[in-house]
Amino acid sequence: MQNTHFSDGLPGPSTSTHSGNIDSNIQKVSKVGMLLNNHEILLSTVLVKVKDISGDWQIARGILDSGAQSSFITRSFANKLGLRKYHTNMSLHGLDSMNAIAHAGINCTISSLHDVEFTLDTTFIILDKICENVPAVSYDESCFNFIPNLSLADPQFNQSHKVDMLFGNDIYPYVMREGRIYFGPEQPVCLNTCFGWTIMGRLATKPPYNKIVNTFFTLTESNHLDSILQKFWEIEEMPSSNHISPEEKYCRDHYAFTVFREENSRFVVSMPFKVLEPDFGDSRSLALGRFLSLERRLLLNKSNYLTYSEVMQDYLDQGHMTQVSFPGDLHYDYFYIPHHAIFKKDSSTTPLRVVYDASSHAAGKLSLNNAVFTGPKLQQDLGAILLSFRLHKIVFTCDIKQMYRMIKIHPDQRRYQRILWRFSPSDPIREYEINVVLFGVACSPYLAIQTLLHLADEYSDLPLASEAIRKSTFVDDVTSGSMDLNGAILLGNKLIELLARGGFEVRKWTSNEPKLLAKLPESHIQTNALSFDQESENVQKILGLKWSSVKDYFFFSFDNSKMDCYTKRTILSDLARMFDPLGFLTPITFFAKLVIQHLWSLGLQWDEALPLNVWDKCTKFKDELSLLQDFHMPREIDISSVQAGQLVGFCDASANKYLRQIFAECVAQETLSFRFNPPASPHMGGIWESNIKCVKTHLLRVVGIRILTYEELSTVLT
Repeated sequence: MQNTHFSDGLPGPSTSTHSGNIDSNIQKVSKVGMLLNNHEILLSTVLVKVKDISGDWQIARGILDSGAQSSFITRSFANKLGLRKYHTNMSLHGLDSMNAIAHAGINCTISSLHDVEFTLDTTFIILDKICENVPAVSYDESCFNFIPNLSLADPQFNQSHKVDMLFGNDIYPYVMREGRIYFGPEQPVCLNTCFGWTIMGRLATKPPYNKIVNTFFTLTESNHLDSILQKFWEIEEMPSSNHISPEEKYCRDHYAFTVFREENSRFVVSMPFKVLEPDFGDSRSLALGRFLSLERRLLLNKSNYLTYSEVMQDYLDQGHMTQVSFPGDLHYDYFYIPHHAIFKKDSSTTPLRVVYDASSHAAGKLSLNNAVFTGPKLQQDLGAILLSFRLHKIVFTCDIKQMYRMIKIHPDQRRYQRILWRFSPSDPIREYEINVVLFGVACSPYLAIQTLLHLADEYSDLPLASEAIRKSTFVDDVTSGSMDLNGAILLGNKLIELLARGGFEVRKWTSNEPKLLAKLPESHIQTNALSFDQESENVQKILGLKWSSVKDYFFFSFDNSKMDCYTKRTILSDLARMFDPLGFLTPITFFAKLVIQHLWSLGLQWDEALPLNVWDKCTKFKDELSLLQDFHMPREIDISSVQAGQLVGFCDASANKYLRQIFAECVAQETLSFRFNPPASPHMGGIWESNIKCVKTHLLRVVGIRILTYEELSTVLT
């Protein structure tokens, strides 16, 4: 019996998901591969051209896999291309429970060596290695004398070579052409493709030694939980200065070259497209199906349908949306965006927000989000904004009303922002073009924030307001203040003036000083507590940071809903939905991290019930979160009397945790100085650490890893 080695194409922690080419909420299963002991199975190998960062074509050897749902590329070939990689977090599952985690992907343009007019832009998951050499051994050309003279996709298909790429079902059906040559049940088959004729199937030649069978079975699982977990860990990451990539530089240059102002001072911007003439295919049919489904859901609740209709009518009334005619057979030159609603019960101004799914796409075609650059991340670090917020005596927060909708899209690009809508089921479905920046398009956050920064740079005569836009604005929320009331009022007025010059309106004002709000319209004042987790409005936080302007302190809101069943998935989802950017509750969030670490070490499946001891800990932990309703942290850090200061850091570690703490040592006007170690002590206190290490070393030798009671520990130490 032959010893067969399986290479499942998932060799270790690797890469990513398709950006827009797959539905990230659907689990995907694909499989291909047959084990035949007496035959070699030829896989359909092809040579393709792949465009690198310099615009030159590189030759890659790939496999056409009609069963793989995703396409893959090796890390070495991706590095050779030099193209920008994007980060993702996706679980890949293979045969016999083999699995890996995908962390990165890449967008590539591929072409044929035989058909220069054929090009395809698509996304690949990066793996360290796809499979072993294909075929496993080289075969003499005499074994294939029966094959006629064809333009082969891989002229050396019979030679054992490495594989650079694997083309899954997101590519396979769209490169196949009419043509199939059949030679018999014990011979391979020739199939015609855009890359040339490929050879695949049985070969009536027994391999010279134990063969390697490459099998591919992938379940690609992308879950919203991944992004929640990522944000949970990233909250404590220090902000880093990223190198500007060529794509980011292009986005900035493109914005500066194309932005202009209308007569009413509104900004008009252009989306940075990756390709000049993107092929979106029949996106209208997909948008139509999604709209009819949305309409059925809204009609189940007439109140929701009315609210949604009011939002659409508001788009029309403000000129943010225009009715257009059906383009007939030219709709492939347009992009139709499906839309849906997000309901925010805690919002006093926008209880419903329409979200546009620009990642949807026709089969084998680009989505709008695939076709545009995302642009550099320009938003300020929230932790730094909140730290600055704590240093002012008089503070205020405000919101830029409908910030995205106050910025218009260039008229030439509005055909890529078409939607379908009707105000009554009895009306015909009508087509509209959105004239403004859309919530849901990949480049919209960049365009919006870049416009604010452009506005701040444009008016140097308002330096206070410009600085607040640059340093104290998180997306559309401004969080700033001053050391006195007059300074805060002046800053607020200048901020209103600056934003009005760009066509923006400021509302939802809050302040710890009522006099600052006295002259504002009542409709522009927000009375409820301000939440600082605005970017995750579609995720209900189990624990979220808020600020009370009346009492001027931070506090935490919590979700005390019960769960019927605790699994690895539900626990991780709960624990990751804790928002504490300033680290007030580090002992609590630290416990959550230990639980996450422990769950990972148990090797449980996502939906497998937890052991009882872990279940009890998690239940008790969530029940006790309600105690935090009495926790308040004063917002202001009084630095008015500080003349000088320095930062002093400490760190320590144990078997399952480490501690890092930084203190601010301040010298006040009264010349009081705080020191943590007397300068005259031996080695500035280092001798104490040395003694502690000595005791711990001997304890380990005597006790080992056993857990002692207090009495046992006292006996050992004495």
